[in-house]
Amino acid sequence: MNLLALITKLNKLESKAGSQTKTIPAAAAGATVTAAAGGSYAKGAYAEVVAASGVTTNYRPTALVINLISAADEYEIDIATGTAAAEVVVSTHKFSALAANGNARIELGSIVNVSKNIRLAARIGCNDAVARTIKLSVEYIDNQPA
Repeated sequence: MNLLALITKLNKLESKAGSQTKTIPAAAAGATVTAAAGGSYAKGAYAEVVAASGVTTNYRPTALVINLISAADEYEIDIATGTAAAEVVVSTHKFSALAANGNARIELGSIVNVSKNIRLAARIGCNDAVARTIKLSVEYIDNQPA
């Protein structure tokens, strides 16, 4: 079996039958996430990306969709689970924007399945220590095993 056939087979095993790829919140209405001013890569406050009631089946986040990046800069984004003021970071990613109003996409090959009714939040920091903003959505596959 060649490598491509093996990867295809593994992808089929990972996704439960009847699952669909979805985006939350809708890309046009992504969550606004703002970096803190005052220090290089200082993280801003958490912004809710997926409400606890937002996905009612177990799911696997597959990508971060980033739109309306406020300025060219290097960014670092934390993805966390948990209630407000009790978030726990589950992954951290870096990306760069070459111009204002740009877009980025981060594939999440290593994030595990998330149980239904779990809140996802995000916070960002940027290299220039300015309060930059992004719009963030999460692509996911629903109906995954717990």
